[in-house]
Amino acid sequence: MSEASRAEKAIMARYVYVVAVWFAAAAAAAETNLVRNPGFETDADGNGVPDEWKVSGDGRLVVQTLSSDQGRDGGRSASLECTRYQPGNPAAHAMLCQMGVPVQRGKNYRIHGPASPGILNPSRQPKQDAP
Repeated sequence: MSEASRAEKAIMARYVYVVAVWFAAAAAAAETNLVRNPGFETDADGNGVPDEWKVSGDGRLVVQTLSSDQGRDGGRSASLECTRYQPGNPAAHAMLCQMGVPVQRGKNYRIHGPASPGILNPSRQPKQDAP
């Protein structure tokens, strides 16, 4: 397996993990959504970033941009674009997150919602720095 293929799989594995964590927080109870701005609809300050959402990852290892985008159903969605990625470090991850979601250790949460990793286009792949 080539180095590029391993790096792509590592990026995809991190993405799947991040999506799973986000969905876990998004539907913390069957009838109560604990996530603020779960549909990415609110951008009160007009900065193009959905309110309450942040990116996470070491800025020395990952360059990422969060923005609001058109959703599949006509609503809004969040777009996370990673333009630089240095593999081999646990802090090297591109992640969409929300802090302060009141989850409890040992409690189960139900998650649901659409997610897409986007199109893997080699010309738009994140630049990878040597470890």
